[in-house]
Amino acid sequence: MQVVELASLLFSKVKLSAAFNGFDSGMPEMWNKLALQDMVGIVRMLDPKNVGFVNWKTLFTYMALEQSSVPQKVDTSAVKQENGFAEKADFMAHKWWFSATETSKDRVYSHTFERVNMLTGLLFEANKTTVEGGREVICLSEWERRVTQGFKNNRVFHDLLFGGQKH
Repeated sequence: MQVVELASLLFSKVKLSAAFNGFDSGMPEMWNKLALQDMVGIVRMLDPKNVGFVNWKTLFTYMALEQSSVPQKVDTSAVKQENGFAEKADFMAHKWWFSATETSKDRVYSHTFERVNMLTGLLFEANKTTVEGGREVICLSEWERRVTQGFKNNRVFHDLLFGGQKH
């Protein structure tokens, strides 16, 4: 997706939601305070080679894992796989590094909210590919590359989006 087009889309989504007396835009709450130039900056962080395009799978993954740590390496050896590809059930069954930071704390009297399970499912859906026979799988090497590529200078995925600045 083109950088400027994506920034405009994100900015419009947040601002239109605010215009209807709510901030339930599906975007991180802190994004409600950002100007269009801030959105362009975020999107450009995901285009380090300045080609003008952003991989939407990377953007979604970083937004979903915003407060999780950026791993140096992802251990996929325990994930049942075939030629480096895992089925959804096998991807979901694995305990990923973000499980600790993304766990929800439910009140005693409320229904359990399976945040980590839901997030893992969304991450599979965003990063999956369809192979011969129509099977939906995730390429584990591509998944690892996507989530570890910013490890050197960043502690959490928020840093990958905002360049280490607090908003």
